[in-house]
Amino acid sequence: MKKSFLILILLINFNNIYSQDVEKLKEYEYFIESKNYEKNWIRKYILKDGLNYKIQDIHNEQGLTNEYIYFYNKKNNVIKEEYVMNKGFENEGNIRINHKLTYKNNRLIKDRSKETSWTIKYSNFDKLDNPQVIESISKNKQTKKNIKYDDKGNILKLTEITYNNGTKVIKKTEFTSYKYDQYNNVIELLRSSVPKMEYPIKMIGGPHLYENEFYKYEYNKDGLWTKKVCIINGNESYIWKREYK
Repeated sequence: MKKSFLILILLINFNNIYSQDVEKLKEYEYFIESKNYEKNWIRKYILKDGLNYKIQDIHNEQGLTNEYIYFYNKKNNVIKEEYVMNKGFENEGNIRINHKLTYKNNRLIKDRSKETSWTIKYSNFDKLDNPQVIESISKNKQTKKNIKYDDKGNILKLTEITYNNGTKVIKKTEFTSYKYDQYNNVIELLRSSVPKMEYPIKMIGGPHLYENEFYKYEYNKDGLWTKKVCIINGNESYIWKREYK
């Protein structure tokens, strides 16, 4: 369970660094994100030329606990990721995870980590060099994602197939579709699955996953969101806030 949780966090962080508007962030040194469902924590994104250099999780009592460091090549591709976790918890002991990323023709084709035993392969690139197929392989789990993009590179539909351990027998298939606003941020998310899953799906360390999710935003003068609200069944369930410095 602990390793699965770490893998989930790493994948979320990696997706976050590629979903940011680098050009708009270039004038800032960092931004801080807070969440209404993690009241004792903030996350600090430290920037260099609009790119994430470090992500730090800071607890209001323990201080710096987790740190994620990204290394880039001359083409601004992440070539290495280093994660140090539990820095503020002496009894837990530090957890250090390294990811090695491999590129071909300036396209990310493989992400591998010995510590998590995961290998992620990217293939079938579209005209914007977005991977339309992502395969994740570990000792205990194998998944395949088929992705459809719009002409801006936003994901329109994601189909994720999970196989029975060590086989090509399909265990489940999950479908997620997205709609975006003028700033390319998600405003509507719809989920379904075969066989049908019961929603919400409870998540460790993050919001639960609902069948239908809607989002609204507040923006600064640069078109960067400063407040993000997830609306579930008409209620403002999850709220994120960002402060840019």
